[in-house]
Amino acid sequence: LTGSNKERAAADWLKLRSRVWIYWPNMTTLKPTGGANRGSRRAQLVSIIPGYLFMGAGLDAGDPWQVVHETPGIHGFVRDSLGHAASLTDLDIEVIRRIEGSQNLPVDPKAAHRFQVGERVQFIDDLFGRFPPGKIIKLADDGRIVVGVPMLGRVVPVHVYPHQIEKM
Repeated sequence: LTGSNKERAAADWLKLRSRVWIYWPNMTTLKPTGGANRGSRRAQLVSIIPGYLFMGAGLDAGDPWQVVHETPGIHGFVRDSLGHAASLTDLDIEVIRRIEGSQNLPVDPKAAHRFQVGERVQFIDDLFGRFPPGKIIKLADDGRIVVGVPMLGRVVPVHVYPHQIEKM
C-alpha cells in the first residue's frame, strides 16, 4: 500500500534497489500545464488501482515487511486471514491487465453513459468472473467511472470506462 500518487516512485525504488518484480497497473491521462505553456497538456501516468503495487514473489517468500519498511512511500502490505502476505492468482492479474489495456486505448470523451453514483455494476471485461460487483463512487470529467470494488480486504477504487461495466 502506498500513499497518494506515490505508486510510480515506490515501484521504481523497488525495481532498482531491491531487484524485485513490481507490477503497477497504470494509464495515461492528459493534464493541463501551467506557466508559460498555459493551455497545453502533457501526458501523465496515473494508477488504475490507486495505492496498490503488486510484487512478484513465490508463496514461500515469507514476510515482505523488510522490503516494505525500507521503501519510501510504502505504508504496508495486504494480509490474508492468517496474517501472511495476501496473494493474487494469475487469473486475478489477467483481469487487472485486461482493464489496464482497455484503459490505455483511445476513447471518445463525448460518449454518453447513463450511470449514476451509487449504482451497483459488474465488470464486462472480467471474463473469468473474478472481480466482485461494485458500486459507482464517482463520475470523472474525462468519461471514466470510479467503481468501488470490495477486494483485498477493503473497498478498492477501480477506474473504468462505461463500456467496461454494466448495471446489475
